[in-house]
Amino acid sequence: MQTPIRKKPGKYTHVEKDPYITKKQFDLLTEEFASIKRRRPKVIEETQAHAEMGDFSENVEYQLAKRKLRGMNSAMDRIEKKLNTAIIIPENSPTDYVKIGHTVEILFNDVKKTYTILGSDEADPTKRIISHLSPMGKAMIGKKEGDVFEIEINEKNISCEIIKINKLNFS
Repeated sequence: MQTPIRKKPGKYTHVEKDPYITKKQFDLLTEEFASIKRRRPKVIEETQAHAEMGDFSENVEYQLAKRKLRGMNSAMDRIEKKLNTAIIIPENSPTDYVKIGHTVEILFNDVKKTYTILGSDEADPTKRIISHLSPMGKAMIGKKEGDVFEIEINEKNISCEIIKINKLNFS
């Protein structure tokens, strides 16, 4: 038997999870975990009731209930890991230089743009919320008002200037 030829791992093969989240996101995850935990006993009872009906191989209700329970267990594990490793982005951090949790106003191609820098789980480029791990986020972290930095976009270096650094309102 011939061993399959696989591509070499790329730069996104073993990307570590980003632990940075806002307090609001932490609270939402905590609430979601509690909600699943409250619903779980009912699903366990439902699964046990369907199991008593007989042959597992032909018992569709049992298979569906078991799948639902596995999904809930998987979601609880995922959320619990996220909560246990979470680093909450501090509120009201000083704005002497750009950090995670700041909203930064920059001059980009002679146009003023505002970006909020958060963890990758909460990034939403359509709302100008970027990750501190993104090229733009990495370029801004540690800069002060008035600093100029370059970012490469489509193989072109573009100069940007930090105009203003603001605290993020987490409420």
